[in-house]
Amino acid sequence: MKNKYETAVIFKKKQDANNNIEFVPINIIKGMYDDNKKTFISTDGTNYYHILENPENYGFGYRNYIDNYKNKYPLLNNEILTKIIFLTLKRNIFTYNID
Repeated sequence: MKNKYETAVIFKKKQDANNNIEFVPINIIKGMYDDNKKTFISTDGTNYYHILENPENYGFGYRNYIDNYKNKYPLLNNEILTKIIFLTLKRNIFTYNID
């Protein structure tokens, strides 16, 4: 049975001097995706738009069910698994060129 909650990474958007947009992972949250509103709703009720569609500085990306990770790492509990996923992503900065 699938867990009803998904995980999503919250990214902070920054623009550098070369007109590139950088996405820096700052948090990982649990919640559910709302297909009608096209937003990710965290368990505390905060709405996030996808980072590429969000005109603000923050957005979500890298959305997945925790159960999909559990298939790959069955011995880890959800809390540790979530931290490992976030720390792995935090090593990277994702860039997008506006031009």
